[in-house]
Amino acid sequence: MNAIQEKIQEILSISEPHMAYIRIATDQELSLEEGEIILQLYAEAHKVTFEEMAFYPNGERVLTPDMFQ
Repeated sequence: MNAIQEKIQEILSISEPHMAYIRIATDQELSLEEGEIILQLYAEAHKVTFEEMAFYPNGERVLTPDMFQ
């Protein structure tokens, strides 16, 4: 299994959608295209929407600017 496949399996095993979204978005080794593919795979596997992954129930965004500094 190559590194990207291992990363996909690791992310798909995360049960909390918000944590998976953070993991995908902050992984500097993933290209934008790879991140989008993994995001879609996760959403399909866990039956969640992108909005459910990107926002907490109170409407707060999951990703914050300080995560990218």
